[in-house]
Amino acid sequence: MNRQESRTRRNRQEADAETEIGTRILEASRRLLADKGWSGLTISAICKEAGVYRAAISYHFGSKEGLAAVLLENLVHEAAFRMMTTVRRTAPSDLRVRDTVRGFDMLGGRELQVVFFEAFTHLIRDPDLRQHLRRLYQDANGMAAIAMGGGNPGKVPELYPYAVMLVAFADGLIIQQLASPEEDFEPVIEAFSRMLTPVIAEIVSDDQAGPSNDVARNRVAT
Repeated sequence: MNRQESRTRRNRQEADAETEIGTRILEASRRLLADKGWSGLTISAICKEAGVYRAAISYHFGSKEGLAAVLLENLVHEAAFRMMTTVRRTAPSDLRVRDTVRGFDMLGGRELQVVFFEAFTHLIRDPDLRQHLRRLYQDANGMAAIAMGGGNPGKVPELYPYAVMLVAFADGLIIQQLASPEEDFEPVIEAFSRMLTPVIAEIVSDDQAGPSNDVARNRVAT
């Protein structure tokens, strides 16, 4: 192995090590937020839980708030990936709407739902981080629009307002699930899906599922 190859290999190993450290910090922060809330997410607690020095947190995330912002971003992208994976296997548009709601609604289960809102309620107070949250929601809305359109990006502009509505519905449903974990919200998801499906079916002109365009217009009008 020559000197250049040795240097390249060493740089790759160092990069892998840094990535692994960043992942450990994020996973430790998830556990702390789920177990102890925002007040328990201290730099010293993160260091102890992740087995790292303070400098590692500063290097990777800058601050506790910066760390929480990245953590929130990861949670949203994980939920979106699960949603897209599920919807990709769903052909009819009526099922696409339902599965899109479910994908965002579950957010990885109750523990990660708690983590999401613990981070969100604090980051929304910071004007700079609020812009980060705004971009996250724009990404989530865009992915929901693509999912409901069956993967057709050309339909995104028309579907985007309904995607905003869907993501907002999912957010509200998560809050109610956290407040009433014993309650069955499946009928609520089904009702919302039935309400939105005719409009989505009309936009994507999907004759495989849902009512005809005339019926869709009548339902929206009523």
